[in-house]
Amino acid sequence: MSKNSPSEKTTFLSTSMCYVFKMELVKNLGDDHALKNLHDSIAYAREGNVDEAYASAALYFDEAIVQQGADNGPSSSNDIGEGTNQKTRIVRYGLIFKARLARTFGHFNQAHFLLAEAIQQAQGANDFLSLRLALLEQANLEICSSRGAMLGRYVRDEGAPVTDSREKGILMVDGQIVGAMPSDELTPAEERAFADKNADVNEKIFTEQLIGCARYMKALDLAIRCRNSERAIHYLKSCLSIDLGVDRASHAKVIQDAARAAISTIQLSENMTCAGGFILPDMFDITPASQEESEANVIIAVNSTYALALDGKFEKAIKTLGLIKKKYPEKANPLVAYHWQVAEACIDFDYRMFFGEDTDLEILECYSPTEADFRRAILIASRGDFKRAVDVLNNRLSILQKGIDAILNIRCVMILGMVHCEGNAMRTGIKTLQDVLLTSIMQSLSNFVCMIKRRLAHFYIKEGKNLDEAKELLDSCAMELDKSDSPRLERGMYYVTRFEWAKKCAISLASDENEKKIAAQTDTSNYLNKALKTFHGHYPQLERCVLKAGAELPEEIGDEKAREMCSKLYREKFNNDQFCLNLSLL
Repeated sequence: MSKNSPSEKTTFLSTSMCYVFKMELVKNLGDDHALKNLHDSIAYAREGNVDEAYASAALYFDEAIVQQGADNGPSSSNDIGEGTNQKTRIVRYGLIFKARLARTFGHFNQAHFLLAEAIQQAQGANDFLSLRLALLEQANLEICSSRGAMLGRYVRDEGAPVTDSREKGILMVDGQIVGAMPSDELTPAEERAFADKNADVNEKIFTEQLIGCARYMKALDLAIRCRNSERAIHYLKSCLSIDLGVDRASHAKVIQDAARAAISTIQLSENMTCAGGFILPDMFDITPASQEESEANVIIAVNSTYALALDGKFEKAIKTLGLIKKKYPEKANPLVAYHWQVAEACIDFDYRMFFGEDTDLEILECYSPTEADFRRAILIASRGDFKRAVDVLNNRLSILQKGIDAILNIRCVMILGMVHCEGNAMRTGIKTLQDVLLTSIMQSLSNFVCMIKRRLAHFYIKEGKNLDEAKELLDSCAMELDKSDSPRLERGMYYVTRFEWAKKCAISLASDENEKKIAAQTDTSNYLNKALKTFHGHYPQLERCVLKAGAELPEEIGDEKAREMCSKLYREKFNNDQFCLNLSLL
């Protein structure tokens, strides 16, 4: 790799930015050395540094055991069993956390042995909390092993992120959604209850809890791989209705909240927005979240900001993020704060890009390298450097293909196809889009099917061939738009493509086909106005591109009034020297 290669710069940037943020957090943690080691372990895992991640985890649990002993002080003969159980529980937590690290890095055999030891210790100590955590991690391990996608996936590379953006939170999300939350701890009295005459009742509740968590994890696996979404929703709905009894309502709530978060994430991945079926969280105040609130609550809240941004409501999304930051401050829980930090980086960048402000990928690169590469490729290609944009996307695709996230793979291939088409490789690009369209159809991703059809129609029109097929694709998109909740950006781009098709028809029709020509001219004006109305106030950069296209309408269209209006608005609002996004890449 050359010294100045983009990939090397990106790798260095990701590592250095993570280090800066880690140092900021360490300052906020004060003298809590154990917590610093835990954060270091997760930070090293994100960077792909396997050995350091294990070493920091070991330091954390060693210090936690020492601290537990210091806090308990000398134990009397009456409470020595309880104190010893607390200390050994930390050891079991350490085994489970190391197993999670091993599973994340694809070291399945090592994870299996660590979990076997944790389960054996938990059973011997009657520690149902640790046993539940270990069994759930074992279920996760079996899911990963069965799909085989993560085998050999990670190598020691101190610069590369360990996972893509949608999986990067795995070390924190699994533990808090199905693991030991503050409200989920069993009291000593509850632990002793497992050994009394009503043990069969407690074991039944324990089993119900395990089944609910296992269904939740299976639903996540199906959703990420876009396999049998109906079954995934079925599992999640069963989690919503889980009942562990009045005494354990807080335990059931953790699973229910996790299911709600998963449903909102699935809706978001299918491009639902606040304009339609997306589940919005209840309005929340800005007081810091209580310990009883699980990580699922912040995921649901953050998903609502993504939905607002997808619908072009950037200012409202940014305002909502501000409330979330106050309710879930980084200092109180840096791992939970990670979710709004990713959202803030993505939404801030998109706002700047679509409003024509200076953009900087550094922060987004740290939190989500995949999303950063998607945007980098579009910006680079908009400036005409198509070869470099293709290289960026191919490098990212080679990473994504080793994972299991179907939607990220589809998005990457879709953007790659558009860049090929725009970069004078029309046949290659169209073939790429046709292939990814078939993939989306097989995965039953109706919104992505609509998005890819619209893009194919655009390039058929631009190529000047297959105009009848382009119309069929657009008609199919219209039916999908009518019955689904597509984002404002997609709706606006659909109107732009319809405008292009009508314009092409109006120009190509002979003068003796007067009736058809007038109809095409009318459609041109109508779709131009619809596109401008959709983008106005939400996507100024795209509004600018549409105004320019309207101002440059050829005389054959015959709509002089529309040309003059677009030309006037364009001159009033925009500067010709300003960087302009390429509509063909959106």
